[in-house]
Amino acid sequence: MATADLCLGLMSGTSIDALDAALVSISPRGLNSVAALTLPWPEEVRTRLHALCAPYSDGRDQLEPACELALSVARHEAQAVNALT
Repeated sequence: MATADLCLGLMSGTSIDALDAALVSISPRGLNSVAALTLPWPEEVRTRLHALCAPYSDGRDQLEPACELALSVARHEAQAVNALT
């Protein structure tokens, strides 16, 4: 009997409205969807993600705000992973 690997994919589209998550099983017999969900971003995180897409008028770089936001994004991704497993 062949074994299957579970793979998880996470992404947010250009609209930045939600995090999409998909859990699939991959085996020699093919690819099968196990679970999927769309988890809306919390309003604060969504607002901050949108702000990173716009350049600052004073020329400041966006690296520091991006690093600060990375933890919020990772926590949201972890929430999606936990919901699927």
